[in-house]
Amino acid sequence: MAASISSVSSVVTFTGDSGEYAIARSTVTTTASDELVTFEFEVTRNALVMRVGSTAGGQEIVSDIAFLPGNHVISFTPDVATYYVEFQLRSDGTATLEGFARVAAGVFEIESPYETTDLPSVRYDQSLNTVFLAGGGKEMHVLQRLGAYSFSLRPYKQFDGPFAALNLSTTTMTPDGNTGTVTITSSTPAFSTTDAGSLIRLTHPGQYETGTFTGVDQVTDAIRVTGVETSRQFQFAITGTFSGTVLLERSIGNEYSFETVASYTAVTGQIYDDDLDNQVIYYRMRMSAYTSGSAEVSLTYGQGVTDGIGRIVSVAADNEVTVDVIDAFGKTTATTLWQMGAWSDTRGHPSAVGLYDGRLWAARSNEYWGSYSDDFSSFAVGTLDADAISRTFGGRMSSARWLRGASRLVAGLAGFEAEIASGALDEVISPANVRSRAVQDRGVAASDPVLKGDGVAYISRSRERLYHILPSEYGGMQARDLTRLNRDIAGSGGFKQIDVQREPEPRIWAVRNDGQVGVCVYDEDEQVMAWCRMLVDGYVESVCCLPGTPEDEVYFVIKRTVDGGTVRYIEKLAPEAWDTVTEANRLHCSLTYNGASTTSLSGLDHLEGRDDVYVWGDGRLQGPFTVASGAITLNVAVEYAIIGLLYEGKYKSGRLNWGTESGSGLASFKQLEKLGMVLKDTAGGCLRWGDTFDTDEMSRLDDLQPEETLVFDGPVQLWNEDVTEPLESSTTRDTRLCVTMPGAGPATVLGLAPTLKTNNG
Repeated sequence: MAASISSVSSVVTFTGDSGEYAIARSTVTTTASDELVTFEFEVTRNALVMRVGSTAGGQEIVSDIAFLPGNHVISFTPDVATYYVEFQLRSDGTATLEGFARVAAGVFEIESPYETTDLPSVRYDQSLNTVFLAGGGKEMHVLQRLGAYSFSLRPYKQFDGPFAALNLSTTTMTPDGNTGTVTITSSTPAFSTTDAGSLIRLTHPGQYETGTFTGVDQVTDAIRVTGVETSRQFQFAITGTFSGTVLLERSIGNEYSFETVASYTAVTGQIYDDDLDNQVIYYRMRMSAYTSGSAEVSLTYGQGVTDGIGRIVSVAADNEVTVDVIDAFGKTTATTLWQMGAWSDTRGHPSAVGLYDGRLWAARSNEYWGSYSDDFSSFAVGTLDADAISRTFGGRMSSARWLRGASRLVAGLAGFEAEIASGALDEVISPANVRSRAVQDRGVAASDPVLKGDGVAYISRSRERLYHILPSEYGGMQARDLTRLNRDIAGSGGFKQIDVQREPEPRIWAVRNDGQVGVCVYDEDEQVMAWCRMLVDGYVESVCCLPGTPEDEVYFVIKRTVDGGTVRYIEKLAPEAWDTVTEANRLHCSLTYNGASTTSLSGLDHLEGRDDVYVWGDGRLQGPFTVASGAITLNVAVEYAIIGLLYEGKYKSGRLNWGTESGSGLASFKQLEKLGMVLKDTAGGCLRWGDTFDTDEMSRLDDLQPEETLVFDGPVQLWNEDVTEPLESSTTRDTRLCVTMPGAGPATVLGLAPTLKTNNG
């Protein structure tokens, strides 16, 4: 049977056989060859290779890209009026291309398997342009950036493990073929519909390795030959139509030092006896030279075993499944030695994923796995140092919620936190030395942790606490409670998500379930930790911090009420640093205007109907305004303006017990007598202070400005000096200092020095 192509509606089916490519090609003509074009499509079952050329079958525009099963979006600029898009199936079996279509310019989208309700339980970790996703009740997925406008979102398909326990019953599995798409029949009911997509491994006596050679240096897996005399005999065969050279190679005692035994340029087959009694020899076949055609090769040896692996495509009955073969089955006879994949809809999928020590790690319930070293697609468990790892967390049963690699690999479970490491300090993890050890027994929330220094910050199971787990000076790991000095910072609903900003100051942004954000200024090296809250005229749902220069970029998803309806915006935190006072952005949900002098500002549809919109224009405050038809009219013309919603920054001290003439005044009746402030780049009208937040009772910075120094019809003046002013306040034992930034301009207070007057009578 030859390779073939068939098409029904928007689905193209590729069938590969005997090493022949199944190829589908489309001719595209355009009148805008210099414009970017984007195509979307889905691949199922097996990988398809895509190429785009200015000639039929060429790769002048896009070189060969292998697309594994999943959803894909690819963009390119053809630069020619006519170009050719080609897909190839280069393996035996079946693949489909579905929904291949040009995407119009606009919002970039790619189909996702996750529902909105799944997202809080989805975990991820990233390696360069590849993001690994786990959880959400779905199989693991991979989000891959192929170019500036090209992405793939596909199921993570492992091809060699991990597997569940070996069958110990008398049930047998019988495949009706060795390669391609085959049917496996079980002797008793053994399958359910949820087994579709699962791996299955069948072990047969003897060794059987095959290959289809269509290029230089393609090789088969090796067979392992042992014993004496006739027990060492094996058979090899070369068939097909080809022009090239196929080598029989061997390696003594290992699979790393192959040398040529014989070479062949034509179809042949024979029994080979090496006469190397009592030695362990590995044999394989390799194509050393290639001109054309396809060579089918095989190695068959009666000793040892062959592990054949397939992926279940569909379940026809409880005793019959259709399978795409990944590694050839050794025989078509029944065997009781079989294993189902450890990850499937039947057995469950990993709920956590992480990268550490050159391995991809996954966890589910109290089990965890590590991939083959430096090969994130292989989970073939073994005993060699580089082999994949399969273990369970010791102690009580629990459920893994996240994994994160820092200076150690840390696992967060519902009931405790654990460190996955080798037996010796800083020794590379291997199957022989891996172990897990509980570090703390508080448990974690179902929320992604973040790297912080050489440790991991995370939300506790109660969501009331934030912890930082990091190396201890005595060895191992320790957990530090970051909320120990502010037990109420999580609010009534607790934390739901965190991220870390590293520049210009290290901050942990902790989104709360009430829509507020706790902000922890935290520098473990300087032993600095302080909390504050960020409140907006809306509801903060999520935060994301990205590296930036000179400041990291902090983004929020904020739900707001606009024009009587609910909207969600992605809003970016304004930078702390600014060049001129006119560029100081201290408004929420803001846009910037920079142009000719005008009193009319438009493009404000995102604030439609809001009657509390302010403008910081050329360093002066104007407002409030009501947005109608996306526009407002100012009182004073501006050339540079920031338009948004006003917010008020507030500071309230603890109970004051210092700054009195008699030492501590904690239990004394006292009142604020004067206040010293160290100010930097603070705009007049943008700072108030007192012993209450009652506006009428507070002092204002602009009240201190001498009239003769005022500049009218220009930006406000900035204060960069020390200020000491009298302050009238009530007399009480619980005296507090309140400072507020109520304006749209900048205000920076570097230091406060209140003076108290006590009354002990």
